[in-house]
Amino acid sequence: MKNFFTYFSGTIYSVKQCLLTWKKPKLYPILTFIISFLMLLAPIQFSFVTVPIDTVVKQIPNIEIVLDTVVEDLYDNNIEVVIKEGKLESTQDYQNFVDNFMVYIGKDLEKYPEINEANSQQTDNLLVIGENKFYARYYDRENNELSSLSGNYKRVGHFDFKDILECEDEDRFHLVVGGFLKAIYLSNSSYNLITWSLIIEIFNLIYVLMFGFLLLYINRKGNRDYKLTYGQSFLTLMASLSLPSFIATMIGMISFRWFTITYIILILIRLMRLSFAQLSRNSSFNQLEIEEDPDDFELKF
Repeated sequence: MKNFFTYFSGTIYSVKQCLLTWKKPKLYPILTFIISFLMLLAPIQFSFVTVPIDTVVKQIPNIEIVLDTVVEDLYDNNIEVVIKEGKLESTQDYQNFVDNFMVYIGKDLEKYPEINEANSQQTDNLLVIGENKFYARYYDRENNELSSLSGNYKRVGHFDFKDILECEDEDRFHLVVGGFLKAIYLSNSSYNLITWSLIIEIFNLIYVLMFGFLLLYINRKGNRDYKLTYGQSFLTLMASLSLPSFIATMIGMISFRWFTITYIILILIRLMRLSFAQLSRNSSFNQLEIEEDPDDFELKF
């Protein structure tokens, strides 16, 4: 393992170490590829968990006012609505038009077909609190923008909607309602993480497989005495992902909006440096002058 960590740390700061991949056990670049991928998941998950309550609440304008009015109406009509163990329990279904929102609460929501329509006949704004799922939609006609918030109650825990009425001030009210909505938002974090994981993995594979041909071509046309196989070319590119992943992860933990563009730019820079090393007349990049590793390998396909 010591040899691997020496190799891995070397690929972060040294292009030459990436080029040495063809002399290393093929497990080294594969592990580097996996570790680089796992590093990228940290800022993605961190961005979901640390999203401010205000950001979640502002996704659906006036949602706090609507919930406050609805809860008062529930109380006046002696309707109890509680969330326990990830499910909503209500003594009676509820339907009302509140502040330009069509609101539905209850278990038997299948009897309201307009819930599943893209645009309600009465309003574009919708609030659905069902037995297992929550869905809110707001359509800004002036700017032609649609925003929504959906999820389940797995992260909500125990929540009695009448607790909203007991809030003594606006700050407490904002914290209670915002906390509920953020729990809904976080219920999708696993799905979003899987989606991001697939996007990153597909991007990485395209980079490795497609530019493997480019690196192979440059190696054959360049000033290197050694000649790579295609397999060695894409394993070299696997190793080259360590630096972009490391820096993009650090930046993504600070500001997630720069995460994707930073990763793409750094990958392209690493590719250009690898290509330059193959074309350069600098003899320090000629790996045949370096004593070969006894665990060298060939991957020919």
